[in-house]
Amino acid sequence: MITPDPGDPEAVLAYLSDPIQAIWIALDDGVSFADTTLTQLRSDAWMWAHLVRYRAAALLEKSTDSSWRFCWKRHSGIEVAKGPFVMRAFKTQEGGPPAPGRNRARRQFWTQPRQLAFPIWGDVLEIQEGANLILDWTATDEREVLLALSRPAGIWDYKADPILEWRRPIEFDLDNEPSFVGGGEEDVDVYVELDLDEIDAEGDAG
Repeated sequence: MITPDPGDPEAVLAYLSDPIQAIWIALDDGVSFADTTLTQLRSDAWMWAHLVRYRAAALLEKSTDSSWRFCWKRHSGIEVAKGPFVMRAFKTQEGGPPAPGRNRARRQFWTQPRQLAFPIWGDVLEIQEGANLILDWTATDEREVLLALSRPAGIWDYKADPILEWRRPIEFDLDNEPSFVGGGEEDVDVYVELDLDEIDAEGDAG
């Protein structure tokens, strides 16, 4: 399959459908695992989310699908890569993807890889090194796992409006194949001027 333009959400979803499906199934199992583990214990939202991630990451690590690669991040984080795309799964915050906080590695992920530009016959050829994506997830009261795929375009503070090139909620059919809800009409297009030197100065190591 041809590597899609990161600005085309539909093509990106088609390209990443297998790892997205695998993450959804793993998170669904993780929700059941966390609910069962914390039965009759004091409610703890942080521990619940950590158990969901831990279980999902353990299942994804065992995947035999060679078309994408799983990377176990610190604190049971979930990251998969396919071609030039790197996708991380995070718990939904304030109805969308979480802010990166002050961690420098996260802040660099949110601002996307740099592009390489080469002069060629009087024109400029730009080569995209890759694209970083966020798959934010949550669970409803009925324990249904909801996902949304987005491409971050900058850094925002906690509870501030996310800075995204686009975001699309995902639904799954009876065969567990992902598609965008309602044809994927939800979109966020925000242009930001990024100062990576300032980002490095503000962020802490991570």
